[in-house]
Amino acid sequence: MTIQTKNKNHATKERILTAAKQEFAQFGFDGARMGSIAKRADANQALLHYYFDSKEKLYDEIIQHYFAVDDEKLIRDAVSMWSLTREQELYMGIYLLVRFPLGALGQELSKILTREVAEGREHLEKILAEYILPKLISFQEVIKSGIEEGIFETKNSFLVVMQLLIFVISYGNLKSISLKDETQRHLFNLLFGDISDEDIFDFLLEHTFKGLTPVGKVVTIPDFPKNNLESLDKLIFDIGKLRAETLSKDL
Repeated sequence: MTIQTKNKNHATKERILTAAKQEFAQFGFDGARMGSIAKRADANQALLHYYFDSKEKLYDEIIQHYFAVDDEKLIRDAVSMWSLTREQELYMGIYLLVRFPLGALGQELSKILTREVAEGREHLEKILAEYILPKLISFQEVIKSGIEEGIFETKNSFLVVMQLLIFVISYGNLKSISLKDETQRHLFNLLFGDISDEDIFDFLLEHTFKGLTPVGKVVTIPDFPKNNLESLDKLIFDIGKLRAETLSKDL
């Protein structure tokens, strides 16, 4: 096989995976059609079956390769030498929670995960156990440590984390809805048009610290070192790039 042919095959597979991600996000696994994916990818449907055999294999490919990168370990290693207060650790947790689902994760994959939850598909247990729960537990540990130190106060630290996660993913999914009716679209844009990711982060930061501050204490939002925030942004970018490279190697 010539280099030119390999490059052509690689480009075709990438188009198929991108199209499949969009199709599964819009219609879910059961509603997605291989013919529609082929049309989105500008490829022959027989080619989809040649590369991926079935819709199940194509879906598995997207789930498997997206989560192949252990970003939890990458983040831990990157910030292990930082001297952060408990409040700053919570700040960082909220920052990553907002930036990953709305940025690095992407709307299509957020929707796919949401559908996994709603439809109770077989991938959900593995995704939760291996990739989602470790992140949530790390986040929860920050809050639990803050409670033990008298910095935070709440009856259930895990529900605080779940509230944040569900809000971020649900908001991202709602914001990405495309309405055909012009009047409805105008009203929808009035609701969401001026709200940025930074606005979401600032709201959740203030809301969370207010909710966790013990009664009688002054609510204080911590400063976070600018160079550390820049490092986090670079890390998020690098993780996204690494995911793309990991997927590309296996095409």
